[in-house]
Amino acid sequence: MANLLFVSVNQSFDPTFTLVQLAPWVERAWALTPTSAGQCDRVIPVFKGAAVAAWRLRGAYYLDDYLTADGRHRIALSLGDPLPVLPEYQEIASTVSLRNGARVVQREDIAPMPPERDEDRLDT
Repeated sequence: MANLLFVSVNQSFDPTFTLVQLAPWVERAWALTPTSAGQCDRVIPVFKGAAVAAWRLRGAYYLDDYLTADGRHRIALSLGDPLPVLPEYQEIASTVSLRNGARVVQREDIAPMPPERDEDRLDT
C-alpha cells in the first residue's frame, strides 16, 4: 500500500514551468504535520484537478519562520528524485478534495516505493 501526498499548486503553477521551477512551490509551507507527511513516500502536485508532476518524498520539517495567523508552524517538504506521473495519480487528482491545499491518500493498488539507496536493498 502506498501513502501519497497530494498538494495544490492552483495559485502558483505555470504550464511553462520545468520540474526545477515547480519544485519550490511544491516544497512550500503546508498545513500538515511532519508526521502525517512523513508517512508518505511521494508527493503529487495538482493543478485544476490534474496531477502535473511527482517526486519521491524524503521527509517534512517545521518551518521556524513561517507561522499561520493563529501562531502554528507550517511544514516544508524535502523532495527526492522526480517520478513519472502514473495514471492512478490522475484518477485520484481528479476526485480528491485538497483541504487546506493538501491531502494524504492511501492506495492499496499502488506499490510503496523501494528503498532509495542501494545499501538499503535486501536483494543481493
